[in-house]
Amino acid sequence: METKLKVLAVSAILVMVLLSSLSVLPLVAGATSNVEERQNRRLVVHIVRHRPHPRAQIARQFFRGASAVTIEGSVAAYHRNILVLDSNGENINVILLPIWRYGADVVNVSSLFEKGYLQVGDSVVVKALQRTVTNSNGVSIVTVVAYEIENISGGYTLYAVTPFNVRASNE
Repeated sequence: METKLKVLAVSAILVMVLLSSLSVLPLVAGATSNVEERQNRRLVVHIVRHRPHPRAQIARQFFRGASAVTIEGSVAAYHRNILVLDSNGENINVILLPIWRYGADVVNVSSLFEKGYLQVGDSVVVKALQRTVTNSNGVSIVTVVAYEIENISGGYTLYAVTPFNVRASNE
């Protein structure tokens, strides 16, 4: 009987050791998946932190295909940040940047009209960046963004305040 008890005790110990080692395997597997999850989380955080801001992406895409243009005409109308020019009988919509400078005076785009820097009927020369995009049906969208406005009627020049300087290669 003693032998049976010894065999039973040894087999019970072996079963306990075997079960305890099997119970450790899921914990080890869980630890490795946590490491992988942490690495994946780090990668996602890195991508999100270093991804360009959507506005910066749009600006970069616009600038890649833009060319410098000079438009002469008269102010036909304006609405918020859009200046409508009458140039040789054609209406040209020009996007105005949010902040402008005249000498030491820095104003937002709505103040250009409120303070009288620009008025309907003024003769102006607008220096701008222009980008034309044409779809597969031959329809084109022309975007014009002004960076300098010379008011010939008033005899002064307004400059857009931007985080960069715009210089055309022909200037």
